[in-house]
Amino acid sequence: MLRALAGRTGRRPDTVLVHSTPDADRVVFGGELRVMAARESWFTLYEHHTRREGRLDRVRLGALCPDWEKRESWACGPEGLLAFAERAWRDADARHRLHLERFRPPSPAVPGSGSGGHGGRVRFTRSGVETDAGPATPLLDVGEAAGVVMPSGCRMGICHSCLSPLSAGQVRDLRTGDIHGEPGDVIQTCVSAACGPVHIDL
Repeated sequence: MLRALAGRTGRRPDTVLVHSTPDADRVVFGGELRVMAARESWFTLYEHHTRREGRLDRVRLGALCPDWEKRESWACGPEGLLAFAERAWRDADARHRLHLERFRPPSPAVPGSGSGGHGGRVRFTRSGVETDAGPATPLLDVGEAAGVVMPSGCRMGICHSCLSPLSAGQVRDLRTGDIHGEPGDVIQTCVSAACGPVHIDL
């Protein structure tokens, strides 16, 4: 998103990034972000290092960005950080300005009644691996446990890096419980579970 803003011509919105990580060495894209912050007047970077400063809280957030509750805000990260964000924005009556993206679903959606409430046999067609999968287990985990090399950067916050083609079958979206899938569809394996027999082109 920041790269897209930097590439625009004309006026950019005043943008603040609060990056919470254990230490400076673990800031994702740290070098690029620091260069951008030094170069771009519209962009401010705050690094919050939890090993030294503890977890991010409302006091610290307010010190870094006093008008945080008035801004359109996007948060991505582990569940603890997102739970904090949801509480903070809700308590400030600003939940409508908070947009969340999770590394992983907060908890599996409860399978509904009918034919969708079960897992299935998963075949990774190019690898020739077959294994059984439960109804609430992400296909990313299923494949990794079976020894399949699964594309992903989900756990590092690189979203949509686990996209894989579905050859046959249907999957359940663990965030919503929705069942979907047609041959050729590209699915997110980190948030999709088997809904009956599934073939994935990996």
